[in-house]
Amino acid sequence: MASITHILVASDLTERSRPALHRALQLKQQLGADMTLLHVVEPGLPPAVTERRRQEALSVLREEINAAYRGELRRFSLDVLVGERLGTIIEHAGTKGADLIVLGDTTKRRWKDLFVGTTTERVVRHSSQPVLVVSGPGSAPYKRVLAAWDLSPGARLALGAALLIGSEAHCRIVHAWQVPLIAEFAGKEEGERAVAEESHHVRALLDREIDEAKSRTPLQIAPEIKIVEGSPYFVIRDELRAYQPDLLAMGTHGRSSLGTALVGSLARDLLTEASCDVLVARP
Repeated sequence: MASITHILVASDLTERSRPALHRALQLKQQLGADMTLLHVVEPGLPPAVTERRRQEALSVLREEINAAYRGELRRFSLDVLVGERLGTIIEHAGTKGADLIVLGDTTKRRWKDLFVGTTTERVVRHSSQPVLVVSGPGSAPYKRVLAAWDLSPGARLALGAALLIGSEAHCRIVHAWQVPLIAEFAGKEEGERAVAEESHHVRALLDREIDEAKSRTPLQIAPEIKIVEGSPYFVIRDELRAYQPDLLAMGTHGRSSLGTALVGSLARDLLTEASCDVLVARP
């Protein structure tokens, strides 16, 4: 990811949207980005009710901005639109040229079955931009970033975005893989050769990604690369517990539904279980 020049943060006016606003403001200052704060009013209401809700939303959002930021905000817009929430967020992000969508955590996120169908889940599924789901306080720069790497285009995009927004953080990049069955049955020597070849290949790719990131944003701490043999889910879960990151970055695969391939096996589990912020990107 070359740069983040415009951030769109969507607010539903609840408490869970406030950390997302704080994080978006922190990233705006860090990256020198433009920012749009968006609230979507549901359609189909009488015009007078719609206009009242628009004005009430504008008033609440202005109060939250004033409480969160002291001073004049430049390159900032506050938009309250009427429409279906998912489509309006996605369309407005495209209209504004946003490079990153920021959303607040949802109270249902910790339960996988209930998470499917929420606005957050649907935006993650459909967005062409990386989506940052915020659950932490959001006022200070990230200190520890964990990036799950699986050689996919989505993982590459997520890593690039994570290195941009976590340029001041210590970043651990973890690649989990399982030895092919042919290597297991071929004997110890063949298995060791497969492990060595995989490690060399992955490190070469990651070194290239890190060099490209350095050319865009000075990284204060050189990222750590960790290649682990094992199930990706259990490896990343254990890393979350041991490393205690404040941001997890991971890719998804294509446009499939979150109930199936996209997040059904690995990404959905991590998205719903991680206690830190989660950055998700798809190609």
